[in-house]
Amino acid sequence: MFNARLFKLSIPILCLGMSACASVAPHAEYVITPSYILTEGVSKAPFGGEVSSDILNYTRAAPNVGTAGKLVGNGVAEAQQLGFKLIIDLRRPDEGGVAEEIAEASRLGIAYENVPLAKDATAWDQVERIEALIADRSNYPVLIHCGSANRAGAVWALYRTRQGVPNLIAIEEGRTVGLKSREVQVRELLGLPAL
Repeated sequence: MFNARLFKLSIPILCLGMSACASVAPHAEYVITPSYILTEGVSKAPFGGEVSSDILNYTRAAPNVGTAGKLVGNGVAEAQQLGFKLIIDLRRPDEGGVAEEIAEASRLGIAYENVPLAKDATAWDQVERIEALIADRSNYPVLIHCGSANRAGAVWALYRTRQGVPNLIAIEEGRTVGLKSREVQVRELLGLPAL
């Protein structure tokens, strides 16, 4: 049954609520970062269903960036066939398979950068170097990988914070592309409390 008195009381409350919502300050301007800008004629990173198991734990992090674990078997050749122009390897040069990957990338003529991710504050130097590589559209699409995708997820989270993404959202993005145990390092570098 319609209660006119209750209805009359609710109108001012509803209007007050609407005016309060209207007075809330808008969110800070969001900047679209290079890895998300769609440029005509520039190849895009493939989606996961287009990638074989030779590129372990693959995820399309952004239209122009893929992340992964090891490239095994024909992984380097497959990355090239999928259109990747640059492979960024976050593993140390002494880790198994790095020397072979460098040789295979050289043989195939695909650009390769070895940027081992440190566990201390110097990791920001590596992230800055990767940021410069991602900013260069001639490198698109870029494949960032390590052994399991954990370091790739860490780099992605740190990179995204440098692009203006809030820390916790960047960490969630990092988790989506493989961040696991390296989250401790990411949180420390961002000045966040440990989990």
